Amino acid sequence: MTPLNRAVIAAACLTLVAIAQPQTLNSLKDFALIGPSEGFAWTYDRILWTADSGLSWFDIGPRNAAGRLDSVSFHTSSEGWALLSIGDDSGDAVTVSVAHTTNRGADWSISPIPLTEGDSHMYAGRGIDRKSVV
Repeated sequence: MTPLNRAVIAAACLTLVAIAQPQTLNSLKDFALIGPSEGFAWTYDRILWTADSGLSWFDIGPRNAAGRLDSVSFHTSSEGWALLSIGDDSGDAVTVSVAHTTNRGADWSISPIPLTEGDSHMYAGRGIDRKSVV
């Protein structure tokens, strides 16, 4: 992958997000290339795929999945993983799920990740349980 191809994909990602929803331009989390003309970009709530160097984009994210996208990775043009999280009303804890596709987002399986209360608080950004600090 040449630097020029990377720049074209990056510019196409920014253009796509700006055209689709101008307010989401700042929420573009990342993009990655899978091949010479294939890649994906993602925001907190969408995974977008291109197979033509950014000329066209398709929303391939998990449909009806609750939660915010915290991480997305495709290892091949078909298989991908996404980490989803949902905060509780207090903002102190989260529920985390992993989504997996083997057909470029046509179907996703979503499985919860069991977290202890402490892990949930750490994931929510709370850090340490202040009650346990002496």
